[in-house]
Amino acid sequence: RFELARDTIETALRELEAMPRFHNSDIYLGGMYLRDRIALFSDDFDGARRHAAHTHELAVQAGNRTVQGGSAATLALVHLWRAEYSEARRWAERAVELARVTGNPHARMTEVAVALISRVALGESRAAGKFAEAIDDIPIEGDVLPVGDPIAEIGDGA
Repeated sequence: RFELARDTIETALRELEAMPRFHNSDIYLGGMYLRDRIALFSDDFDGARRHAAHTHELAVQAGNRTVQGGSAATLALVHLWRAEYSEARRWAERAVELARVTGNPHARMTEVAVALISRVALGESRAAGKFAEAIDDIPIEGDVLPVGDPIAEIGDGA
């Protein structure tokens, strides 16, 4: 299924690239973001990192904060899964800020978790409390347990 998804999005991107009015448009950048996520979840970490960095750069140029945040989140996950915690933290914190300003609280949960995991891995557990609070501040619908209290214990050295 990943191969079909990758082929479909690559075809759509080529078609958009052939039409100059769509260069750096929201739909084109969104397609690039989807391509990056497909690479990530297909375990193509090199491709995901390369593409997401390029997508982020184009999104910055276009002023598209939603795709900037999604690309930053993709980069955060790639670096986390490679145990590159400083880079994972940097990109996750960028994604958290962009999710906050674009009003995307549900996306923020993953980015906050990546920032928290990265900080703990880097020995910065004292900063974990602020991320636990950030998770608890995210509006959640349905039967989801709050995670802030157990995570805050990490920051207390527990």
